[in-house]
Order: sequence, then C-alpha cells, then structure tokens
Amino acid sequence: MRNILLIFILTFAASALAVQRDTIQISGRVTDVAGQPVEAVIVAALHPNDSSVMAYNMTDEDGRYCMRFATAEAEVLIRLTGFNIKRMVKRITPATQTLDFQAEEDNITLREVMIKAQKLWGSRDTLNYLVAAYMTEHDRTIGDVLKQLPGITIENGVIKYQGTPINHFYIEDMDVLQGRYGIATNGIRAEDVATVQVLENHQHVKALQDQTPPESAAINLKLKDKAKGVWSATLELGGGYDDGALWRNQADAMYFGQKRQHVFTYGNDNTGQGTTNTQYFYGASNLGASLLTGILTPSASPVGTSPRNNQHVFNASNLSKLSATEQLHYAVDYSHDTQRLSSNASTSYLLPDKSLCLISEDISSRHTTNSAEARISYEDNAENRYLNTSLRMLGNWNDARGRVCTGGGQTDQDAFSRHLGVEAANHWVHRTGSGGFELTDRLTLQTSPQALSVRGDVRARQDVEVTQLSTRNTFSLLRSMRRKRWTLAPLAELNADYVGLESLMDVQRTSTDSSANGGTRDGGRMQYVCADARIGATMRYVKNEFHFTLNLPLSLSFTRAARDVNALRVRLQPSFSTLWRASDSWTFTTNGNLGMRQTPWTQLITSYILSDYRTMSRYIASLSDSYAATINLKANFKDIFRQFFAYVEGSWSRSWSDIIYGTTLDKDAHIVMQAQRAPNHTNTWTLTANAAKGFNWHATKFEATANYVNSAGQILRQGVMTQSHTQGWTVSGNASMDVVRGLRMDYNCSWAFSRTLSGAYSHTLKTFSQSGAINASILPNRLLMNLSLSHTHNNSFGGKKDYLFAGSSITFRQKKLEFVLSANNLFNTRTFLSRSNQDLTEMVQTFHLRPRSVLLTMRINGLGKQRSNE
Repeated sequence: MRNILLIFILTFAASALAVQRDTIQISGRVTDVAGQPVEAVIVAALHPNDSSVMAYNMTDEDGRYCMRFATAEAEVLIRLTGFNIKRMVKRITPATQTLDFQAEEDNITLREVMIKAQKLWGSRDTLNYLVAAYMTEHDRTIGDVLKQLPGITIENGVIKYQGTPINHFYIEDMDVLQGRYGIATNGIRAEDVATVQVLENHQHVKALQDQTPPESAAINLKLKDKAKGVWSATLELGGGYDDGALWRNQADAMYFGQKRQHVFTYGNDNTGQGTTNTQYFYGASNLGASLLTGILTPSASPVGTSPRNNQHVFNASNLSKLSATEQLHYAVDYSHDTQRLSSNASTSYLLPDKSLCLISEDISSRHTTNSAEARISYEDNAENRYLNTSLRMLGNWNDARGRVCTGGGQTDQDAFSRHLGVEAANHWVHRTGSGGFELTDRLTLQTSPQALSVRGDVRARQDVEVTQLSTRNTFSLLRSMRRKRWTLAPLAELNADYVGLESLMDVQRTSTDSSANGGTRDGGRMQYVCADARIGATMRYVKNEFHFTLNLPLSLSFTRAARDVNALRVRLQPSFSTLWRASDSWTFTTNGNLGMRQTPWTQLITSYILSDYRTMSRYIASLSDSYAATINLKANFKDIFRQFFAYVEGSWSRSWSDIIYGTTLDKDAHIVMQAQRAPNHTNTWTLTANAAKGFNWHATKFEATANYVNSAGQILRQGVMTQSHTQGWTVSGNASMDVVRGLRMDYNCSWAFSRTLSGAYSHTLKTFSQSGAINASILPNRLLMNLSLSHTHNNSFGGKKDYLFAGSSITFRQKKLEFVLSANNLFNTRTFLSRSNQDLTEMVQTFHLRPRSVLLTMRINGLGKQRSNE
C-alpha cells in the first residue's frame, strides 16, 4: 500500500508540473439573410490538418451557440452545417471570441445529416423518428409507438436504447416528470407527437459537456404545434366482471408550453394489472425504508393475472422556466395499493450430504401500502455554470397480514412498518476559461419503525426501529492541469453514515418442540458509524472522438459498530472508462473498476431478527472487506439509412471475501442466517448480442437477442461450503408487419435454458414462451379488433407442461369518444405452475389466477382542450 501511495503522489505531482493550455470559448449567433435566428444547425471546431472534430454545438431557439475546447494548433476551422443550409467554413486564430454566421439556404445532403424518406434521419449523435411513419391505427399512446421504433426497447416499463436505459426523458426539451416517465408514455397521445428524438451519450449539464460523455442516451418528444401551449385532458371510465365487480378509471390533464409544463394524473383500478406510472426510472434519491422484518408473501404470477387489488395513484408534476437557463420544478405524489395474493409453494434445499430438505406451503396474504412524496427543486443550467438544489420528503405506511399452512400446521402473520424521510441535495458546477470545479452534497435523515407478529406452534413478536443519517459530499476540479491531450482534475469526498437500531423479540412456545428456533426474549441495540474521506484525481485523455477516463480515489475510512468492533481502513478503488465514436455508425465503450466494500450494517446485527415466520438472522460482529473486479465491453452499430441497429456486449466480474453468509435449516425448514469466516469467490461471465431492423415494406420490424451467462462460486449451508456452477442461455425475438392494409400481426418468442451443477447434483430448466397478436381494422380508424394468444412450455414438470392464454378486444371510435370492450383469460385458466432454481434451492410454485373477465371502457380524448395565453 505504501508503494501504491507513493506512485499516486508522484503521478499527481508530475501532472501538476505539466504545461497548461487554456480553454478557449467560441460563441456567436447564426441568422438567415433576413436577420432571423436559425435553430438546430451545427457549429463545429475542426483540426486544420485532418478536419477532425474538436468540439461542436447546436444553435438554440435564438440561433446562439457556444463551445469550449483546448488546442495547440496555430489555426482552427469553424464549420457551419445543417439541413438545407449551405456549408460554410471560417479559418480563425484560436482565442476566445464571438463569431457570427449568416446562413444561406441550400438543398444539399451533408455527411452529418443523413435523410431517409420521412421515417428516420439524424446526425452522429441525434436520431429523429417520425412518429406518423411508425404509428398504426391501434397505437393510442406514445408508449405504443416507442415499441415500434428500431433501436428502442421497453422492458418492464424501462426505456432502453441499444440495450442501455435512458438517462433523461424530455418533452419539448424540458424534464417535467424527473424520471417518472411512465406517466408520459402511458398518457401522451401518439397523434400529438411529431418526432421522437434520441440524444446519444447525453450529458444534461451543459457546463460538463466537454467532460467524458455518458454511455446512456436521452429521449426528447417534439410535439405537434396543435399540442403545444394547450391544456388537454383525458377521462377514462371502465367497469366489468370476473367473479366480482371490476373497474378501471383514469383522468389526465396536461399542458406543455414554452415556459411551463404541468402534468396531473389520477388512476384507480382493481384489475390486478398494476401500473409503473409513478415508478422512478432515473434520478431517484437515497430515501427508502430499511425493512428487516415482514411477512412471507407469494409472488405475482409471471403470466396471466394473479393479484386482487385496489389501487389509487395521484401525481402532480409542474415545471416553470424562470429564464432561458433557470427552472423551478415541484411535484406531489400519492399512492394507495391493497393486494391479495395466494399460491402454493414447494421449496427444496440441497444439503451438503446431498439430501433434500423439502417444505410445502400454502401462502395467502393481504398487503396495504400507502406512500406520499413531495419534492421541489431549482435548476440553473447555463453554459458556464450549473446549480441544482432540491428538497424531497417521503412517507410510507405498510400493513400486511398473511397465513401459511404447512404439514406442521397453520401460522398467521401480521406486520406493519412506517417510514419517514427527508433529503436535501445540491449540485454546483462553475466553469472558467482555464477550468472550474464541481461540488455535490446530499443530506438524508429517515426513520423506519417496524414489527412482526407470528402465531402458530410458536408465538413470537419482533419489534425493530431503525434511524439513519447520512451525508455525501464531493468536490472536484475540472481541467485544472493539462499536458497536450491529457488533463488531470483532483477530487475530494467526505461521506458519513449513522445507523441507530433497537430490536426486541419475544417468543412463547405453544408446543414442546425443543428444536424450535429463538429464545424467550432477545433484544439489543446497535449504533453504527462509518466515516469515509477520499482524495484522488480524475485523469482524462481526449483525442477527437476518443475519450479515456481513469479515476484514482484513495480513501481512509473509520467504522464503529460496537465498543470493541471498529476498524480503520485505507483503500484504493480505481476505475476506468473509454468511449470511442469511431464513425457515424460505430461506437465502442469499455469500463472497469476494482471495488472494496465493508461489511454492511445489516450484517453486523448480533441480536436475533425474525425476518419472517420461518427465517431468523443473527450475525457475528466482525468488520471485513469484500472485493469485486468488473470489466465491461460494448460495441454499438447503427445504420439509420437502412434502419438497422445492433450491439454486442460482454462482461466479466469476480468477487471475493474472507466472510461468507449462508443458512442453517432444521428438520422443519426453519432457517437461521449466519456468517462464517472462510475465503470464497464468485466468477461471472456474460455475453449479449442484439440486432434490430426496420423495413418500409409492409412496415416490418425484426429484433433478436441472445444472452449467455456463466457463474461459479460457493454457498454456505449447514455450516458447510458447497461449490455451485450455473450456466444459462436465452434467445428471444420479435417481429411485426402489416400483412395487408388494415391487418397487422405481432409475434414474440423466447427460449431459455439453465443448468445448475454441484458435485453429482445436476438440475436443468428449459422453458419456451411465445405470444402473438392480430390487429384488424374493420372500419378504418373507427372499428378495430384485437386478438392475442400466448403459450408457455416448461419441460421440467412431469404433469402439465403447456399453458395457453387468449384475450381479445373491440374498439369503436367516434371523434373524441372511444369505447373498448375487452376480454381476458378466455380459456378460463385458473392455475399456473412455475419452476426455478437459485443457490441450490429449487422452487415450484402454483399460482392462482384470476378467471375469465370482461371490461367495458369509455375514453374521452381532448376533453376541455383549450389554448392558454402563456
């Protein structure tokens, strides 16, 4: 460690003595011959010898641009390009200056702007999908259209571009939903959107756009003129029947203007399908309850619909632009959800002597969750400065009760938890001609009281109260030291965490079984404190479109979990990343890191914690480090002229530690979580390949994905370490096309294979699933019909292996009015069997599905639509 520290100090000192080059700034305005501003043209700075790009910027609504770069050249070229704009080049001396352009119209095709007959066009880092060219009669919301766009996928509500989740979702260049974009994808009508833009390697903070670009992209919706500056409301009312009354109601009101945006939505349903509307997909805070105890609940069925629920969701998001760079965002959210689930589960644990410990359970539960959140933030996002300050408050109330029936009898469970939290955060960037700095700080305070009562052959009650206080603070210089294409920026961090825990468990035996876990009374307190100070540097190398970043943080941390349990550690946790835009079509990214993680506070609790009716945990108070090394490589390819997108991604990771955590089971499959000192490691390899192709012929789209996973490690069971090796392959694909005018077909399929090995033990799972849909237009844009079928096959069962589900709907539209009559589970399938294997534990679950149902929905679009005088 001493040698590593010496090398780090010498590297830092050498960079400090390097020759510095000042960053120059070129800014100006682009107007046409009439003096009017020209928006969305590209101004780029080029090397004079090979015309490679050093920096670029796109003009805003006022025709203004600004770009910063450093160069040792005596002269640079400034080039103006754009759609239907004549190419212009000026040779200048590199110095901070104002440079204006008078653009001239010229109908030419440029390399940076590739035009493909209406549907898809763009530049190297911006793609534009024409919504009207991809939309079908059956697409109601913009979320329906996004699924049709090549290169874009939606998985469990998460929007991904080239396999990577997006980092921002804008509507007319403003992020009113702050990460909860499910409200927009399920609420904004497809016919109101003109263009879907993909902003590759998107950096939201303008003052950081000369730093290493992110790997992820952003999406921006460009609305049609008729949808801008207009209040638009939608009302949906639905009722139906399965074996009881069904309802689904939704009300939305939205306004998207140039200076402000407002989104209000309320929904209530009991159809069991749930919603991801209010889920955070990015930008979520550190707030959240630390639940150590709760009831054992069934999981929802992977096919069909199994939950019985009653859900209410309300969201109000508002954004106001105070100036060209400043905005104020404030939002309120509330959700209520009551879910009832039931299933039969059979779980087999492989023991070290190769025998199986089997437990069969009939599980039913009723879970009620209430959540309320309020947040307000101010942002100033200018070329040379950035400030974001926010305040977030969150409250959760959870009540659950359930019943488990086993061969040993019946056990009732009751649990509750309450959570209150508040978080204040700031992000400040200040840029100067020679550099600047970035400062972030976050302070979080939250409390989570919780309790669990169990009544069966043993009566027990667990009470836990957790109080947490944490702060995160980071300071770094930006481009402070330079030599040629290398820059070095020092950084410093100061983080601290405090956790206060009180627990009490009472156990009363109602039988004479002396093997039951737990004692008469057990409790304790823990005060956990961890402080971490880091110094280091970020080294960057930039040459044209190649970016390399190396982070070298050296940390000193102190942790105290008990009077005689404390540790002082010095850690070096390097990481690197590269991004190379080799051409308009190819982008290559790599990243890797070496991480060191100390024993988390949840695994230092020395008192017994009853996690659920049959799982108890108690750990040794020992602080140790676990390590993880990860390398990831990815190659992206796109040819927007041919609507073809593809990527290949591979990763390797290795984790190792001197402490291993596992389980000990008794004859009734009661589980005690434990820790044991023993060197252990896990190696994991993954490989993913994806290709998507769109055709103008019959509006056809194909997409295929292949994935391979190989993992080998150890698990601890009954105090014995056991080797485990898992391999898995997944191949999936989908296709859609317009067979004839008014008839569209969609098909999806997936095949998965996994094998788990441990000595002579071998377990194999093979599953195949497929689904198809036929959308027919009986009367164009008036009377529409849908028929959907899905089929699953699992060869792991000796009994029923195949399941078939069907649904259908008929839609009638009359101006702003729409009626939808839908039916689900037409074959009235009432149960579904699923099998899985994880950590040498086999689980077979029988899910109880909801019966055949019919639902009639009336939707009023454009209710109260009126233009606002902004």
